[in-house]
Amino acid sequence: MDCTSFIEVFSNNSGVVYQCDNELCFYVEFEGRRAKYSVRNLKQLKVKLNNFKIEEIFAVDSLNPSGTEIVTISTTNYCYILNPLQIIRFRELLAQTFFNLHVNQVLRDKLHYAVFA
Repeated sequence: MDCTSFIEVFSNNSGVVYQCDNELCFYVEFEGRRAKYSVRNLKQLKVKLNNFKIEEIFAVDSLNPSGTEIVTISTTNYCYILNPLQIIRFRELLAQTFFNLHVNQVLRDKLHYAVFA
């Protein structure tokens, strides 16, 4: 990792997301792989993962009987080949990451307002 100061945003059994303020980016470790994302690219990844309909992947008449999906973001060099369980785990990791970022921002705003009010 290139960043000298990391802030862990969220971690679970599947991975960890770190925030790097020096580089204005996030490092995502998922299933043993590490990738560096801008905020915009991390949001795009979250949207792509959320667009997969897990119930359709498991459907008997599915066009994708293996259930694997390829996930890429056009502006990055990272590619994930994920099964449905990995998609669910990755979704959870990113959902909790964005939740924590939102809560931290709300708390910062409230504290700032309380100090300068």
